[in-house]
Amino acid sequence: LPHSLRMIQEAGAAGEKLARLRQAMGLGPNADVADAVADLNRRIGIPASLSAMGVTEAHYAPSAEYAVSDLATASNAIKFGAAEYEALFQRAL
Repeated sequence: LPHSLRMIQEAGAAGEKLARLRQAMGLGPNADVADAVADLNRRIGIPASLSAMGVTEAHYAPSAEYAVSDLATASNAIKFGAAEYEALFQRAL
């Protein structure tokens, strides 16, 4: 989640939704939501990367087609196609 949030923030998308998240999380108005989620993950023991969970480059190809065709893709704050999912995978790896 922190990796996809970072991509959304960098794209300048979902400003209103991110503002509501900041408020719900008790963060300041300019807080970095991706950093806050990454910190929460650390505190509750969620690994910071896919590789820390045993995921390798070999796992990308089998999941790429599914990611692009998943119905949830339509609700992303920014358009995620094959290139965006690959970039997200590389960030999260």
